[in-house]
Amino acid sequence: MSKATTKPKTCNVARWTPTGRQLWSFAIQSGKPVLQSTPPMDAKSRWPERVVAIDWHTLYAPKSNVAWLGAEQVFLRVIQLPTTDPAEIAGMLEFQIEKLAPVPLANLVTSHVICPAPANAKQTTVLVVMAERDEAETWVNRLEAEGFQADRLEVPQIEQLLGHWPDQDGVWLYPNPDPINLFAMVAWVAHGTLQHLQMVSLPAGENREAKLREYLSKVIWAGEIEGWLDGELSWHIVGEDSVTAVWQSLIAPWADAPINARPAYTVDQLALQSAAKAAAGGNAVNLLPGEYSVRHRQEFVDRLWMKGLGAVVALYILMVIGYFGLLQIYMVKQTRVENHVASLKTSYTNALLLKERVQILQDQYNLKYASLDALKITSELLPEGMTLTSLRFSKGQSVDLVGTVPQESSVKVTDYNEALRNATAGDQPIFSKVNPPELTARPGSPQNGWRFNLELNRVEAQ
Repeated sequence: MSKATTKPKTCNVARWTPTGRQLWSFAIQSGKPVLQSTPPMDAKSRWPERVVAIDWHTLYAPKSNVAWLGAEQVFLRVIQLPTTDPAEIAGMLEFQIEKLAPVPLANLVTSHVICPAPANAKQTTVLVVMAERDEAETWVNRLEAEGFQADRLEVPQIEQLLGHWPDQDGVWLYPNPDPINLFAMVAWVAHGTLQHLQMVSLPAGENREAKLREYLSKVIWAGEIEGWLDGELSWHIVGEDSVTAVWQSLIAPWADAPINARPAYTVDQLALQSAAKAAAGGNAVNLLPGEYSVRHRQEFVDRLWMKGLGAVVALYILMVIGYFGLLQIYMVKQTRVENHVASLKTSYTNALLLKERVQILQDQYNLKYASLDALKITSELLPEGMTLTSLRFSKGQSVDLVGTVPQESSVKVTDYNEALRNATAGDQPIFSKVNPPELTARPGSPQNGWRFNLELNRVEAQ
């Protein structure tokens, strides 16, 4: 949603008339509006949502929606303030508006624009635009009901005036383009300053001239009394040729001088001008009630929160669904594995049983040959003079040697122990561990007892 401090990237200008509606969509490029599209619309068409919707995209691409309010629904007042200091204008203007308001100020929405003035001017001319609050709110609500949320509510006839500002003293008419419904904004300029501005609507029928004569007479008398109308009048009409001709015929009886006709902005040019001011944040009349801007902002924030929350909830639901989906897939896989394991259970048990049997046979085989190797090597390496009295196998792994040796040859026991430690069968040691020998003296005997333990080097079955 566009903010006052943020320049828009796009701008939409909407016009709604009893005969139909128009929409101009502009892209803001380098600070200037460039027409992107003018969607075809009729009296029953809804505003295209993709073009005018204020959504989360406006966070990075701000958008401004400008709606036009008909000039026949506004009141115009010209105020001369005795100051040129911008700081003093706001306070003085508030007091003046309260005095000039046609209805209680609480029932109005107001806006103003500072008018061009001569270089040596000692006062400021301010154009005040007022509309009944109920009328403005009804207009805005009607737009919102059809999907167009306005950021600004402008009066295109005011832009026509500002774009074709009177450059001569006299009476300037800015008629409505409709030649049947005669409606015009009339500006009175004297001494280079806008003195009076009013909307004039002429009824259909023959009394149009009388109505116009009555209006002109009142303004002329008021101008003469107030002192700003003190000379001959020049007449100017800013409008399309067909409408200009009608107004010229009505004014001719009053005009003492030629009536000058000038071309007016087309509606396309007015739309471009509105977009340009929205893009630049320019000083434009905006009759949108202030509470609507606050409400629009709050609704925008609420929509972002709700959509964000909805996205989080949707993501959470998707994650939960994904979790249970993956869980189901893994449960199916687990069931398949369990079934496969169950089908292999008998084979696996048989394989383990077979492996144990093989291990037992291998142990028996290893023990058989290890025992023979141990018996052989212990016999072959036994030193002369030593006696082996006992060779006992224990648990198929351990070998206990017991014997005697003359006391003077006790060192042979250590040599025998070392020889057995280094004994091999093929390229493998016969014993994985040979414990140190133990010598035992025998009182009264020339022999010493000896003993030590060996552990066979067994090869496990694969």
